[in-house]
Amino acid sequence: MEFLKSFILGVKSTLAVHLFRAKVGHSLFWVSAGFLLLVAAVVVSVSFKNQWNYKTLKPRGQAGFNFKNSIEMIEACSMALGHNAGVSAVCSAVSGANSGLMIQSGFPVFTKNVVFSVLLGFLLPLWCLTFAVEGLGSEREGKTLFWLFSKPVPRSSIYVGKFLAILPWVIIWSLGGFFVLAVCAGDSGIFAFKLFWQPIALASITYASVFFFMGACLPRASLIALAYAFVVETLLGSMPGSLKQLSVAFYARCIMFQKSSDLGVVLEQGGGYGDFSQTMAICFMLGIALMFLVAGIFFFGKIELRGQR
Repeated sequence: MEFLKSFILGVKSTLAVHLFRAKVGHSLFWVSAGFLLLVAAVVVSVSFKNQWNYKTLKPRGQAGFNFKNSIEMIEACSMALGHNAGVSAVCSAVSGANSGLMIQSGFPVFTKNVVFSVLLGFLLPLWCLTFAVEGLGSEREGKTLFWLFSKPVPRSSIYVGKFLAILPWVIIWSLGGFFVLAVCAGDSGIFAFKLFWQPIALASITYASVFFFMGACLPRASLIALAYAFVVETLLGSMPGSLKQLSVAFYARCIMFQKSSDLGVVLEQGGGYGDFSQTMAICFMLGIALMFLVAGIFFFGKIELRGQR
């Protein structure tokens, strides 16, 4: 009982001191903000050209008509064959169906090219490690852990308190960045944000646990976290086969795939995203977050202080 009281008091005191002390002065924050502005500018450019649709789509590696040209050709055939009512009606039906598909294609195009590729593949891990690595990493690199450990609270409460303190900043930064990109894309992006904000928030919590563990327990955590984000989340996460299952982004994509399928929209063929149900993907992400949280508490309690006074 005494340990529990001490634990709760330690968490409360750590939260009270550090909740509103986000370190936005370090270079990682400005790097992540710069990438957000860069991607937002590209999204605005695509939106200005009205290209969030299938009109420029054509078979990969092949020359010829794109999607819009094909519709225009079918419409021309319908007009040319106006004397044949049956053939003209079929052409008009095909043209109308494909025109409707092109108009409604903004959501899958934005999701595939921005949410699946850029956001989950690169931006989200970078945004999360910006705050999570600094949670205890700044104390470790600055050799000020001694002063934290000198307080009459368990190390576990220090670890959990610091983690809970950075978690709101991670979620706000991640969802805020996603919302900016969604607004820049217009209606298609806003619809994607409304549908996908929950898996993005869940992935942010998972990333926060992973990167916070790195910052608290590993030397040169920022470099290790950046290497993890690039190698595991960006490279392995985009590879075919089962290697992508090592990335957190894979399970977020599984949830998004299921949510889109429920609406009758298939985002990507294959990829293994349909192999995991939404419930399984959520359990995997929560399990990863809990595993790194427990591991962090354990290893943080074993840190030996040498020359940190």
